Amino acid sequence: MKVAMISLAICLLIGLSYQQTPGVIIDSKVPNIEYELNAVQSYYQASILYPTNSEKQLQAFALLYNDTHPTPKGWKVAQGCSGFYNPSEQYFVLMNVTTSNSTSKVVRVFN
Repeated sequence: MKVAMISLAICLLIGLSYQQTPGVIIDSKVPNIEYELNAVQSYYQASILYPTNSEKQLQAFALLYNDTHPTPKGWKVAQGCSGFYNPSEQYFVLMNVTTSNSTSKVVRVFN
């Protein structure tokens, strides 16, 4: 848990240096809080790698998140959906993020 918190703090500092605000968890269905912390961390790592390419950013986010919480078919990511239903979904994290150009995005990672 300490490693996750330190890693998250470093990632958030890097993200803030790019004028991005931390992700705000809107809702989740996960076994423990580390899933939420890792979602924020993985998203910001991906946004630093691909600040202007949304498709690559979401792909990197899914891959990074799967490194910390492996699932057989990988994690899926949706951005900006107003409604979503997946009957086979077991876990998800829904968060709101704001980029440096003040664009607010809703991002959902799910298995």
